[in-house]
Amino acid sequence: MKTPLVPAEEDKRWDFVRNVLGIFEQREVRKIVSKFGIKQLDRTTTALKIVIIAMCFGTDITFVISELKAKASLKEWENHDNRRYNQFNGEYQLV
Repeated sequence: MKTPLVPAEEDKRWDFVRNVLGIFEQREVRKIVSKFGIKQLDRTTTALKIVIIAMCFGTDITFVISELKAKASLKEWENHDNRRYNQFNGEYQLV
C-alpha cells in the first residue's frame, strides 16, 4: 500500500515542491519552454509538475495522477482544475 499524498504546511518536502512548481507559473519559464518549440505549454507544464511530484515523493506517476483526481485538498493546493489531469492521464497512455 502506498502512502497517500497529503499536503502539509509543516512538511519540508511539500514546501520544496510548492516552490519548484511555482517556478513553472512564471512567464520567463513559459517563454523558455516555448523557445524549444513546445506548442502545448499547459499540457507540458502539467506533465512536468506531475513528474516532479512523483520524483520528490518516490512514487509512480500513475499514483500521483490518481491522487490528484481523487483528493480535493491536492487540487486546491495545486490550484488547477481536474480537466488538465484527466487530459494528461489520456496522454500518459501514449507515452
